[in-house]
Amino acid sequence: MELIDEVADELNELLDAKRLDKKKLKKLIGELMKLSRVEFRFLNFEFFNADLKELAVERKIKHVSESNFEAASRYRELEVECLSYLRFKKYFSWKDSLFYPERNMLLYFYTGKSKNDLELKEYFVGAEEGFLPDPTLAFINIMNKYQ
Repeated sequence: MELIDEVADELNELLDAKRLDKKKLKKLIGELMKLSRVEFRFLNFEFFNADLKELAVERKIKHVSESNFEAASRYRELEVECLSYLRFKKYFSWKDSLFYPERNMLLYFYTGKSKNDLELKEYFVGAEEGFLPDPTLAFINIMNKYQ
């Protein structure tokens, strides 16, 4: 899949460009959408961090002590998700965001530390113009529901 590799390279250039070229970005997104069988994965390393893990552990313990095992289970799932992200980030020890093509997937490792991260994130997962839902919203809803 050469095209997905080229798109990933160009998206990585956009991450730290002086000014985000929205026309180019929309063209690249269009190319991705034309590819059948290509999946997009947004991995939010900014959201799934050590602070959230600690909060999940605290809330899990609180809900266990209150015998609210369903809520405790949800916080355990959140804790495990955070641990997975933290281990992955530690193992590869990188700081800036990047797009990475893997087989039939385009992975967006989001850290929030690249110059144009926020705008790119909005296009891919969170803005009205975006074309993909943000998978972290499920965990945000859990956090709001059980606070």
